[in-house]
Amino acid sequence: MMEDENYKEKYDRYEQLLFERDELGKEADLIHKRYMETFGELIEKEFQLRMIAIRYKKMLAIAIKARNCGETIDPTKVNDEINAQMQEYYQTLFQIQEMKQPGTEISEAEVLKIKRIYRNIAKMIHPDVHPEIMADEGIFNLWEQVVTAYKCNDLKTLVESEIKLNALLRSKGMLSNDFGTEKINDLDDRIESLLEEIEEIKGRDPYTLKYILDDPDLIESKKEELKRNIENYYAYRRELVVALAGFGISVPLDETDGSKTEWEMI
Repeated sequence: MMEDENYKEKYDRYEQLLFERDELGKEADLIHKRYMETFGELIEKEFQLRMIAIRYKKMLAIAIKARNCGETIDPTKVNDEINAQMQEYYQTLFQIQEMKQPGTEISEAEVLKIKRIYRNIAKMIHPDVHPEIMADEGIFNLWEQVVTAYKCNDLKTLVESEIKLNALLRSKGMLSNDFGTEKINDLDDRIESLLEEIEEIKGRDPYTLKYILDDPDLIESKKEELKRNIENYYAYRRELVVALAGFGISVPLDETDGSKTEWEMI
């Protein structure tokens, strides 16, 4: 009897930590979103200028190499090469533009309802507790949908998912108070692992950005830092434009879209 009580105590602790980890992960996502809403315009501008500086620097390196080798520059070939090298930067810029879009405000009551529904569903099919049922494609797909809806504060989808899950489990004869209660033999290890995950989430970005967003002075300081970086990139770009001009390569001084073809202006 004592062993059963001890197991239940550990299981309850494990379940509590699962929800704590998931909620911290969601909070970190929301902090990142809020951070981008606050600083997104400046971050996007800084990144665009950085992209242009990188692009111009690559052009300069190619020009220097061509001159040293006595080769003629093929603008089309070089531009294609640079575009290929810059794809990762373009993808990052797209993500920045997506993240800085304002989010949808929801009420405190809706937040509580979202947490309640998520907990109800997780108790039944959370893969960390019930890995055996993830082999069922319908349950697996539904869980993926639930996780996405939870992170996005999509109450409508969560409500619908809970209804669909109940129907799915009922159709499989799996809906009962005893569902998924197979004994977990490594609870101590799982609890320790979750505690480490929780501390890791709290100790890294984007969760650690919370302290900036909670302090108006730090918000202003961060904006000033980004503005200084932007000015430095403007100055660096001017230097690169002058250096490229020495090779007879003309690029726009005021260009802010690194995806355009500067080589067309040679």
